[in-house]
Amino acid sequence: MKKSFVKYIKFLLITAIVASCISSFVIPVAAKQSGTCGQSLKWTLDAGTLTITGSGAMTDYEEPELSPWYEYREEIIRVVFPDKLTNIGNLAFYGCTNLVSVVLPDAVKRIGHYAFAECASLCILNMGTGVTSIGRAAFYGCESLDYLNLPTSLESIDDQAFYRCESLVAITVPKYVTEFGSAVFSYCKSLVTAEFESSLKIIPEWTFYGCDRLVSLVIPDTINEIDEYAFKGCTDISQVYYTGTTEESENIKNKISKDVPEFNDIGDIIYGEMVNTSITSSKFTVKENTLVLNNILLDRSNDVDVKTVIEVIKSITPFPGDEQVPDGTPVPEITPAPNTITGKYSGEVIIIVKNENDWSAATRQIIDTLKTIKDIYSKEATVDKMAVTVYIQEGSLDQKFLTELTGRNLILYVTTADGSSWKVDCSELKQNTVIYDSNYSYTVKEGSKDNAKKLGTDKCYQLNFNEDAMMDAQVVVKLPSSESKDTNAFLYQVEKDGSYTRLQAVKVGDSGNVNLYLGAVKNNTQYVIGLDVPNERTDDIIIPDEIADKTNNAIARLEKIEYVITGLDSSWGMNMRTVTIILIIVLVGCAVIVGVIMGIMNKRKLKRMNVNYR
Repeated sequence: MKKSFVKYIKFLLITAIVASCISSFVIPVAAKQSGTCGQSLKWTLDAGTLTITGSGAMTDYEEPELSPWYEYREEIIRVVFPDKLTNIGNLAFYGCTNLVSVVLPDAVKRIGHYAFAECASLCILNMGTGVTSIGRAAFYGCESLDYLNLPTSLESIDDQAFYRCESLVAITVPKYVTEFGSAVFSYCKSLVTAEFESSLKIIPEWTFYGCDRLVSLVIPDTINEIDEYAFKGCTDISQVYYTGTTEESENIKNKISKDVPEFNDIGDIIYGEMVNTSITSSKFTVKENTLVLNNILLDRSNDVDVKTVIEVIKSITPFPGDEQVPDGTPVPEITPAPNTITGKYSGEVIIIVKNENDWSAATRQIIDTLKTIKDIYSKEATVDKMAVTVYIQEGSLDQKFLTELTGRNLILYVTTADGSSWKVDCSELKQNTVIYDSNYSYTVKEGSKDNAKKLGTDKCYQLNFNEDAMMDAQVVVKLPSSESKDTNAFLYQVEKDGSYTRLQAVKVGDSGNVNLYLGAVKNNTQYVIGLDVPNERTDDIIIPDEIADKTNNAIARLEKIEYVITGLDSSWGMNMRTVTIILIIVLVGCAVIVGVIMGIMNKRKLKRMNVNYR
């Protein structure tokens, strides 16, 4: 009895030791975070993508910390909402500083208080067609939001809803809005035009406070009252389109002049609808002997909204006896001699593409804008490579659009509705480049146990493209920053036999962006990104431009980056890498055979020559 008991104990000990040894060799894979966020709603966070499933209303949270994903808020890059979601809860996404894109389903009726406040990276916002109310400070501090299209279903906008949305250039308040809070657009520092289609009677206090670039305003005849400080600091306002009576127009002018005394001299109340769809706002600043002109051009004449931001930088000779021009000096007093002016200009054209019919208008607008910029600025300043930023809210990149930009001195940045981001150096594209109507949109999720085992690291992610694409593009995959800061990322292609082909290695910066230089991708090919994979060579690490200065890697920038063609099979059923190797072997073999034949023929020739000589 005792012997059998001792044997049993020994068996348990041996089993425990073996189990612990085996577990020490198993690489843990990051667990997905999950939970509930409503009576019939569940959520899962996987590699930066927060997926919400179910239906009905989201929970309203009384404190930011009570949001179930608050602990992981900086890891959230994109959110997938279910079609039957009916509202976004109070404080639900507060402080999700890396959230790029929000596309709400049409079933959503209410956006809660502070729902997306302090989402500093949010650049795409599509509210759907059903939203009726926007809560207090719902988008407070969304400083990267370039475009805002409020749905016609909207009825109420609460206080400070878009406070400090500093990139917004134009807004239109829909006609059914009857409740409008205070300070809704305060400190929207880039706002140049605003239009009210609604039947409001009052523009509440602080509405446009601090919007110092606001030039144009459109208000209906229902509005006959403007509360205090509604336009305080709007020093550039000059055009107010108003359909009320002459007497009411004078009242409006007097109200605005209380906040902006200059409006009495430069302002004009224009009776009727706005006809000028091209608006310009210019700001000069002087700092450390440098004059900076920041110019915003807005054109809404086509089906797309186009914003152009131009910065002209000039060196200025200091005033006699001064070491530098005092900061804040009024520009008209600065009169540097022509031969002392040197400088450059750079600019960005931002295009919002709402559907596939917008591409032709976007093409025309870009070409016209670039011509205008060149005519105005390039005569006395050198040109930096211009940036064209396109937000695709629906559909794929149009081939004709890209063909028109091919060969131009432009960098094209594209962000799709799902938050996928990539860029193309148009000057490097060739006219005969094969391009599909594609947008390089992709999905990212945590790597599997098999991925982790094959690579030897638990920091790995599966990358899948939603469409085939063939074009040299720098695909920007944002990963959770806590895991990817200042690391090396390796891209692999999973072959049909389960083996991994190493495609590329890149340095990852503090932002968590993995910049992949890809010439072609396929949607049925599985890609894996591994971070700090052990025993991988690092002598060919690509240093992206955004961190080249930080790494002091000047040599790497002298080499032309190779865009990897991935996922494509030849007609022989082999991948392109294998076909390429075979072709190289065949060519080398042919060269050897030709060399041998030529050698034999040369020897025979020399032999005949020797015979004839004798």
